[in-house]
Amino acid sequence: MVIRWLGAFNTNRKNRGLYSALCFEIEQSRRKHVAAERLRRGRSMIRHAKVGLLVRNSAIVKKFRSDVFSEYNRNGTLRKTRAQDVAWSGHTEVFCRPEYLGVVLKSTKISQTALRAVQKFAEKYNAPVFFLNPGTRRLDRIKINQGG
Repeated sequence: MVIRWLGAFNTNRKNRGLYSALCFEIEQSRRKHVAAERLRRGRSMIRHAKVGLLVRNSAIVKKFRSDVFSEYNRNGTLRKTRAQDVAWSGHTEVFCRPEYLGVVLKSTKISQTALRAVQKFAEKYNAPVFFLNPGTRRLDRIKINQGG
């Protein structure tokens, strides 16, 4: 399972809020690759991220055992800027094409504002929303109610 967590990797500082960040990820066309986390046994090691985009497994271009801190080449591909065994984060990183399958929520502690942003995005792009269930370590498809 591969997830591009929003706010966990290099971000466009012009984005204003979760909805804009989600739209940016879907609408951008300049980048050929994005950095994402490859979950270990269905468990994310990136603690602070709560919302991400599920990436098609076949979109993986390169795998690393750990965080390599990446930056963009002029052609829109990524390159690592440090050795993969120096990272302290504990998560595995992949470079992949931005081929997204839906939105992933990792926590039940997500604000109503964030849930509304996810719902608005899901409706606009007809994207399914999943909850990363910590008990089963699988994705459960969910529906966000109009009320939040």
